[in-house]
Amino acid sequence: MRDETVSQLNHLVEVCRNGQHGFCQAAERSGDPHLQAILAEYASQREQFAAQLRYQVSKLGARPHDSGSVAGAFHRGWMGVRKTISSDADRTLIRECERGERFALASYKLALQHRLEPDVANLVEDQRAQIEIAYRRLQELQKRVCEQAAC
Repeated sequence: MRDETVSQLNHLVEVCRNGQHGFCQAAERSGDPHLQAILAEYASQREQFAAQLRYQVSKLGARPHDSGSVAGAFHRGWMGVRKTISSDADRTLIRECERGERFALASYKLALQHRLEPDVANLVEDQRAQIEIAYRRLQELQKRVCEQAAC
């Protein structure tokens, strides 16, 4: 059970670090101060999530991961290229953030299907619920931006 828990937590650390870097990059590229603040808030939240998960891995006597994945780096790079060719940059950034959050939610749901220690499962479920809230908020922002641009 310990090895499975460590494996799942380290995967979630990578997911959170990818989210942190992605949100930071999106905040830097947005032209809307309100959107920048929201994205920066989510970047900070993902950093905090990763730290909490890393702590749990350490408590289990294992070595926590400290970085995101290659796939996450690729996604952020693609998001940057897309920004340079898109006339609707903020809408594109929000869409890409939504996509990242869908992946994060799927990763958290998968982790919760494994046998995790109860206190770890509670932490993972709490983080999953907060990511769900962020995902819904991004959907609302996407809808609002689309209405303003008459999509």
